[in-house]
Amino acid sequence: MPDLIPEVEKRPLSFVCLGRVSPEKEIEKIIEILNRVRDAHGHDVRLTLIGKLDESDYSQKIEKLIAKNSQWITPAGFLTADAKQNLLAEQQFAIHACRIEVFGIAVAEMASLGCLPVVPKTGGTCEIVESEKLPYESVDQAVEKILKLIENPEQAETFRKHLKTSVHRFGPTAFSSELRQLVGSQIAAPKVAEKKTGIPIRKIAQRLSDPVFYNRRWSILTNRFKSNDVRERSLDEISHQRVIVVVAHPDDEVFCSGIICELAEKPDVEVRVLCMTRGDGGPLPRGMSRTELGVRRETEMHKACNILGVSRLSFLDHKDPVGDEFRTYPPNVSKRELTAQLLHYFRKFDTDLILTHGSWGEYWHPAHLLLHSAVMRAAKGRNVLTFQAEKKDPTIPEINNSADPAHLKFDFSHHFNTRLEALEAHESQIELFGQFANGTHVGFVKKTARENLSIKSLVTKR
Repeated sequence: MPDLIPEVEKRPLSFVCLGRVSPEKEIEKIIEILNRVRDAHGHDVRLTLIGKLDESDYSQKIEKLIAKNSQWITPAGFLTADAKQNLLAEQQFAIHACRIEVFGIAVAEMASLGCLPVVPKTGGTCEIVESEKLPYESVDQAVEKILKLIENPEQAETFRKHLKTSVHRFGPTAFSSELRQLVGSQIAAPKVAEKKTGIPIRKIAQRLSDPVFYNRRWSILTNRFKSNDVRERSLDEISHQRVIVVVAHPDDEVFCSGIICELAEKPDVEVRVLCMTRGDGGPLPRGMSRTELGVRRETEMHKACNILGVSRLSFLDHKDPVGDEFRTYPPNVSKRELTAQLLHYFRKFDTDLILTHGSWGEYWHPAHLLLHSAVMRAAKGRNVLTFQAEKKDPTIPEINNSADPAHLKFDFSHHFNTRLEALEAHESQIELFGQFANGTHVGFVKKTARENLSIKSLVTKR
C-alpha cells in the first residue's frame, strides 16, 4: 500500500472498483447495485473500473454491460502504480463484490487512498472496513447502505478518514515487524511446535515459503466460479503440420503420448519435442551422480521419442534444480529469457501448433508452471494446446488441470502398446508413474488412455 498522501478534492458520487476482471469478482453485481442507486433514487453516481479486460467470456460480458451503461461507467483498464494512485485519490467511494476474498488487498489499497469501501459481509474484506455500516449481505442491503452514506456525508467522512489511517496496519512495515516476531518465536521453540502439531517444522517452513503453495489454494478456490460452457472442437480445425511439444523434464511427454502418437502417424505432420531440462535434479538412483542421471534421462527420452514417432528431440540445457523434502523448484531462468529462447525455436521451425503443460502444471510443479507461462508469451499468433485438461471424473485426479476447459477429447486406447513401450523407456523414473496410478506403470498407461486438450490460442487455419 502507498504511504499517506495529501488529500485531493473528491469527485462527487464517484465509485471505483479495483481488481482482476474475473467471475469471482462479480462485477455485474456492482453494476446492478449502482444502477439501482441511480434509477430508483436519482443519485448520479459514476463508476470507474480499474482492471484489464481481455478476450475471456467474462470480460466480454462485462464489456457489454459497460457499453450499455457508458454514460456513467468508465473502464480505466490496467494502470501504472502512479496513475492508479492518482485516480483512486480522486474517488469518493470504493465498491467490491467478491465474497471469497481471503484478505482483499485491493480494498485496503483503495481505503488507504481515501475511498470509502462498501464490501460483502463474507470473506476477509469486512475485517478491513471494521464498521458494520459498510459490509452488505445482498444487493438490496448494498443499495440501502450506499444511500445512507450518500445522504449522511458527515458520517461517511468520519468513516473515510478513520479507515485511511487504520488500514496501514496491513502495510509492509507492520507486516514485516509481525513476521519477524512470528518467525523468531518459531525458531526459539521448534520442538514444541512440532510436538503440538505432529507436523515437522521443516515441512511448515518449506511450504509457507513456497509461492506455489498459495497460488494453488487460491486457484482451486476461484475455479469453483468458472463457466462450464465449453464448445468442443475438432483437431481438423487447427493447423498442425509442424508441431512442437514443449515439456520441462524427460518423461513429461508421457502425459501427452497419445496425441503425439496420433499426430506422428499422419504423413504430412512433423512432430518435434523441446525439453527445458535434462531432469538431473530428479530422484537419484543409488550410486549415480547428478551428471550421470542427466545423461541417462536424456538417453531414455531419445528412446521414448523414437518410439512415439517424434522426428527430433532438442534440449534448452537449463539445470534441473534439486528440490527440498517438501518443496520443488523451477530452473534458475527468468520468464523473459525463457520466452526469448522458445520464440527462437518456434520461428526456426515455423511452428503452427504448440503442445505444452497445463495452467496448473498438472500437479503444480513449478517448472511446469514456469514453462506454461513462457510458452503462452512466446506463442505469438500460433495455435497452443495444453495437455491433461479438465476431466469431470478424472482417473488420476492428481494430474488434472481443472482450470483448463477441455475443447478436444480423445480416447487413445488403440495406442496402448506404443505408449507403454515409450513409458518403459524411462527406466529410471518408471516407479513414479506407478505411484501416480496407485499401482503399476501399466495401470498409469491404461488410466490415461483418455486425453483432454485445452485450446489456449487458436489462429485461422493456414
